[in-house]
Amino acid sequence: TRERAQAEQASGVGGTKGTKETLLSSAKKIAESDQTVFKSAERTQANDRIAADRANELKRHTERVGEILESIKDIADRSGLLALNASLEGLRAGEAGKGFTLVAGEMRRLAENVKDAVGNIKELLSDIRESALSSVMAIEEGTRLSDRTTESALKITLITQQQQSGTEQVTQSMEELSHLIN
Repeated sequence: TRERAQAEQASGVGGTKGTKETLLSSAKKIAESDQTVFKSAERTQANDRIAADRANELKRHTERVGEILESIKDIADRSGLLALNASLEGLRAGEAGKGFTLVAGEMRRLAENVKDAVGNIKELLSDIRESALSSVMAIEEGTRLSDRTTESALKITLITQQQQSGTEQVTQSMEELSHLIN
């Protein structure tokens, strides 16, 4: 009966050995998959940071364009005022200033057209700023998500490594037990 009990134990150990080998193989596959996920999460995180930097650059550029447009508008305002003054001077000069009055009128219309164009560009710039802000917000959310994914993948990696180590220890213990029984 003792021999029979040893045979049953050896059989049980043998069956457990197959199960633990399957478990060890699964742990290795999980670890490999986790490494792929972790590396992808890190790449996503890096890409999100680059996109955020580019969106912030776009924001700075639109602010600079806004400043330039304000300068152009100021120049157009002053040009319009100068043209008005020149037109008044042309009227005072009478017949001799008629040509000058016509040129001054054209300059004033040109200044008004520039101011209108600046207004249109400012509207477009405002739309660009809103789009850039929306992009920045979406990128920041993506960055937060990739940060959490990377953190989770790292935790899974550590847990998988612990599981693999534990499975290897069980495997070694089962092999030692198998040798003791036989």
